[in-house]
Amino acid sequence: MPAGARPGERLGGRQKGTPNKASQDIIEKLARLSCDPIEGMALLASGKVPCGVCHGRGKTRYRIPGTDKVGERLCESCYGTLMEHISPDLRGKMYAELANYAFPKRRAIEVSGSIELTATLESRLLAGRRRLAGQPVIDVQPVVQRAIEAAEDAEEPKSEG
Repeated sequence: MPAGARPGERLGGRQKGTPNKASQDIIEKLARLSCDPIEGMALLASGKVPCGVCHGRGKTRYRIPGTDKVGERLCESCYGTLMEHISPDLRGKMYAELANYAFPKRRAIEVSGSIELTATLESRLLAGRRRLAGQPVIDVQPVVQRAIEAAEDAEEPKSEG
């Protein structure tokens, strides 16, 4: 009986998709802390993070200087909105990060080659430019065609003989 696995056959190890020990530990710690990173990013992106200073009351207590009295004033962190101020920059980053989980990443497509203008396209572009400039439109196709033919003739090697 031959030793080892056949090509493409797996005999041991972790099954595909099973998190490794470090990842599993992190997932368990987050679960114990009731911390959902995706939910946190979504709250930051939408700007719906409760104020950490007034805890949703809109007011904070403060000691009145020179006395032992305690007063209440508008929360200087959220200004009574009950929500933390999240910068547009951070909100944008959170939306971009969440998009990675919701949509596949697109790869750039490399385009190679060259584009050659045909005589008709070139003449239409020239006519459009003339119309925009308020100049009379002239049929330049014969002129362009002669120029193309002259360029092709110049490229052909002349035979000696």
